[in-house]
Amino acid sequence: ISFYELENAAYNTPVGAYSQPIKTSIGYHIVKVNDKRTARGKVKVAIIKLNKTKNQQKNIQAKEKIKSIYSDLKGGGSFETAVLSYSEDGKTKDYKGELPWFGIAQYEPLFEEQAFKLTEVGTLSEPFETPSAWYIIKLIGKKSPQEVTNETDKIVAEIKKSDRYRIQRKNH
Repeated sequence: ISFYELENAAYNTPVGAYSQPIKTSIGYHIVKVNDKRTARGKVKVAIIKLNKTKNQQKNIQAKEKIKSIYSDLKGGGSFETAVLSYSEDGKTKDYKGELPWFGIAQYEPLFEEQAFKLTEVGTLSEPFETPSAWYIIKLIGKKSPQEVTNETDKIVAEIKKSDRYRIQRKNH
């Protein structure tokens, strides 16, 4: 499936406008661009996560607990200790709450928005809610789009797997 033309339409169509019809191997498409934003790069964060349940009373208690944890952290408490004591994320609990580096479209949009809003290493997000959990995020590191671009070997391997690369090779 080639999406080269579809990608070009998305990048080249002005905000609020519609593209010309585009044919791909799966059909015809028209792209409407609702918004554009600058590239975000990647972030590395640590989390404290309290899971939500179907029990409304437990969710209210989780909300109060995450606020209490945040208050303790703002008062000088240790993030790593709070992760070990309270976080309900089994994948990160043994790693100081740390997630691997990530870019866009890897986690829930609300979660990503909060992670990318943090600007200084070591800063904390205020507690926030997603459909599945309550979180506090600590920024561990941030890579600009240019720094991500410097990850040449990985990017070259990804490019060589893309439709765009295959089409360009075929045309030249």
